[in-house]
Amino acid sequence: MASYDQIANALSGFGAGVQGQGAQFINSMQNRKLIEQEQQDKQIQLDEKRKAAMVQDAWTVNQLLDQGKAPIALKLLDNRIENIQKLKGDPSDTMAIKEALVSGDPARVAQAKQELQIFSEAGIAAGAWQPPQESIESKRLTFEQDKFKQEQKHKEDEFDWKKKNPNAGVARSPTPA
Repeated sequence: MASYDQIANALSGFGAGVQGQGAQFINSMQNRKLIEQEQQDKQIQLDEKRKAAMVQDAWTVNQLLDQGKAPIALKLLDNRIENIQKLKGDPSDTMAIKEALVSGDPARVAQAKQELQIFSEAGIAAGAWQPPQESIESKRLTFEQDKFKQEQKHKEDEFDWKKKNPNAGVARSPTPA
């Protein structure tokens, strides 16, 4: 079934042909198609740039956290949230990562870092963005050492946090009335 736009275009074309302006009508239709294609191409390029920015931001936040620069990482997340909101997007994923990082709960922080790592690695593997080459090589050299250090620090932080918050995550039984 033909859409309203297709029927309207067909009638306009017929009318233009009857008036002897068929060639002009065809030219205008071709120009309209070219403009629409250019707009679609621009939208695709914009989407690709946004994907690259997401991957780059996830990678950069993870790098900053690994370097002990959490305040800068949080500022980057704030900036990202603000820009997403300006573009009328949904920043809930970025907000959830930020909330986990500022929670102080080592398990939530570790989970957020893992999500950032997985997302950035997937984006890099898909070709959305490539980190600076020197970073890839240096990461290869120190990956196992850093991983071990992070696991040890995570265990220590979790132990300290649980020691300071002994009732966290424990459901209290209701008091009899």
